Amino acid sequence: GFRWGREVKLPDNFDNQLIGRSTKKSLTEWQGLGLTKADGSPLGAAEIKASVLLPAGHEGPAFVIYDNFSVIMRWNFSEFYAIAVGYLADRLIGSGELIQPLPELPTYTIADMRTLQVNLNQLGFDVGEPDGILGPATRNGIQGFQVAHKLVADGFPSLRVFEKLQQLTGETSTN
Repeated sequence: GFRWGREVKLPDNFDNQLIGRSTKKSLTEWQGLGLTKADGSPLGAAEIKASVLLPAGHEGPAFVIYDNFSVIMRWNFSEFYAIAVGYLADRLIGSGELIQPLPELPTYTIADMRTLQVNLNQLGFDVGEPDGILGPATRNGIQGFQVAHKLVADGFPSLRVFEKLQQLTGETSTN
């Protein structure tokens, strides 16, 4: 009977280090930090635990996600997949459309992502065994790298992240 999540709007001064599935706060706490529904209306006060997710980085839509998000991800370990399934379910029951459009996203090969993971590991940002898949450990490593290099710490592998890694390691891909 619970939702998978919902689209939200983050305040301009949001602490991006709170982004990620490992940081859970109640909706009341998130509202206290300035989160609203995507249309700007109050998020609501509830003790339901949620995390903030920016699957397309800080230029894309933001979501609070609940435990049911992880249930959806048991079928496919892609955040975009879980959001699509949750959104489809919402639309089937008459919920509105998403408000924030996706930005133009870079396309990376598995080899590009694996190189990113290798380079992050070499620089001390543990992402686990390089596998070329953008999962939670890789997002956490990217976020740590972004914090250390004063980039927007959204955990997204932006072109700026790849450029900075190239400056530091000289590698762009394993191809």
